[in-house]
Amino acid sequence: MMPVVVKPAHEGSSLGVSVVQSELELAQACYEASRCGGYDYQDVLIEEYIQGFEFCTVFLESVTEHEDGITTSTWKPLSITEVVHESESYFFDYTQKYMPGRAHRITPARCDSATAEKIYAVCQRIIKLIEFRSVARFDGFVTQDGRVVIIDSNPISGMGPSFFLFHQAAEVGMSHGEFINLLIVS
Repeated sequence: MMPVVVKPAHEGSSLGVSVVQSELELAQACYEASRCGGYDYQDVLIEEYIQGFEFCTVFLESVTEHEDGITTSTWKPLSITEVVHESESYFFDYTQKYMPGRAHRITPARCDSATAEKIYAVCQRIIKLIEFRSVARFDGFVTQDGRVVIIDSNPISGMGPSFFLFHQAAEVGMSHGEFINLLIVS
């Protein structure tokens, strides 16, 4: 059962997240996660610690209005980004996400087309289930046995110039300005 990931339910950017190696550490990690972000207390999630190929991918919605008045929507995946966290860390933590030169982000990811298609298929199912609009970002893993596990789905992505969204948009030839205009229109 150990290790497990303990995280606050209402935070992002890996704030308050810890990897617990033993049952003795669990109560303290839960307490710290529950107090994260200035809350008196918040719900805490305890999840399986997953290892494998870590990725992030973004999808953009394209809406078409037809002459007959029917509107259709299609989702286009951008390139998958592979996340390689620091070897002395158990996960892609806050400082690695926001401090330049810490973790490696490789876009496009070093995975074969079959793996990429499997990731895209899982994400497409989640888009339909959750009914995302305009943009959707997914963080996850492909495990050693080939499972695609989504650990976070977001209806909007971080918008800093060095974030996944802009790396992946650049791979399909979109500038920051073009991408932001696309979001404004949708």
